[in-house]
Amino acid sequence: SVPPGVPPEYYEELGRGMRHRGIRLLVDADGPLLAAGVRAKPDMLKPNLEEAERFLGHSIDGIDGAVAATKELSEVAGPGAYLLVSLGAQGAVLRVGRQVWVGQPPEITAVSTIGSGDSLLGAFLSGLVSGLAVPVALRWGLAAGAATALTNGAQIANRAAIEELYPKAVVYEIPSAI
Repeated sequence: SVPPGVPPEYYEELGRGMRHRGIRLLVDADGPLLAAGVRAKPDMLKPNLEEAERFLGHSIDGIDGAVAATKELSEVAGPGAYLLVSLGAQGAVLRVGRQVWVGQPPEITAVSTIGSGDSLLGAFLSGLVSGLAVPVALRWGLAAGAATALTNGAQIANRAAIEELYPKAVVYEIPSAI
């Protein structure tokens, strides 16, 4: 978020300035801030289902709809961007170029979903920075998001909880996704 009074265009200006300096840009925002961030051509875009629906102007139904949404998002964000649409209990869809992975989180009874999307993103990025393959990093992200949903919303998951859920997360690639 931005402080009160800062115009949404700030995300675009900030993003372009970062990219000009060789700094990678990730946009996780909603509404006008998301639109401004997309105009900066981010390296990664991570809307949740509702944010993606508002940005694209239509509903997204199920996994097939989310796969199609990542294609639409790639057309505006740029072909090389990582496009991760989080779907809550349904999991997530990730597109990198023409490759698409679907992630299904472990089955849990959520206590609070506050912070789950951020945990998904943080663990995914940590995996990528550590050199993990994209689907493995996504699987860690799904486990982290689910583990955070088991907390009361005032905290995030700990490593032990994430490690316990990791074997229960599933990631598969959709062959020949366009």
